[in-house]
Amino acid sequence: MVDSQNIRRGIQYALIKLAGAGFAASIFFSYLFLSSFDLYLFSHEIKNPFFWIGFFGFGILLSMLIDWIAKYFPKLEVCLYILAGLCLFLPIVWNVFPLFAATSGLISALLFYIGIKIAAKVSWFKWTFAITPIFFLLLTIPDFTVKKEWNTIRGEQSYEAYFAYFNGEEEVPIKAKKGENVTVHIDFTNRNGGGFGYYLIDEKNRRIGLSNEEKTILTFEAKKTETYKLIVTGDGLQGGFEVKWEKE
Repeated sequence: MVDSQNIRRGIQYALIKLAGAGFAASIFFSYLFLSSFDLYLFSHEIKNPFFWIGFFGFGILLSMLIDWIAKYFPKLEVCLYILAGLCLFLPIVWNVFPLFAATSGLISALLFYIGIKIAAKVSWFKWTFAITPIFFLLLTIPDFTVKKEWNTIRGEQSYEAYFAYFNGEEEVPIKAKKGENVTVHIDFTNRNGGGFGYYLIDEKNRRIGLSNEEKTILTFEAKKTETYKLIVTGDGLQGGFEVKWEKE
């Protein structure tokens, strides 16, 4: 017969770990939002699976491992959390932002540690941060794209858009048959120095295509007959863009 007391202890242990991860992730996600105040950018940043796997996957597993080690070496507990934070962040962005990676790893690990310690003693804290990740997951669902005075001209193999303001993304569907080689030309009009970009995905949301040196032409071979999507992005952009494509 299963011991109900052990089950309750197991559930409480899991909730404490989840709350610790939720507390650290909430602080980290809040920083991401406050650094830009851009809901579109924020909703896309927190879709990064590395954050979720790091905090709620490896983070919890490493915390459990640290608990086991701390039984024999309790004075090493905090140091082990710091080491775990460095191990999670540094391999990902060491070549680009080593100082940022080290700082993020250290702070996240300490927040995780603080979170589980508080959650073990404060019931409302434990339950609040155990369910907080659901709120952030819900923020990844809506499209926070902002368009002002948006005008489009659609052709059989072309798409043009002109606007007073564009922050977010626009999908341009490109139909192609299996075996066709498609060349896409993209031309942006930037009137205010805003940011812009583009990438191509298939129906399974996998990125495809190759850009040339000028970065205004993208080519790909259709592996099967389907509708591909050119995702055009704007970051506070004023002006417009023109897209034309050829199939051979």
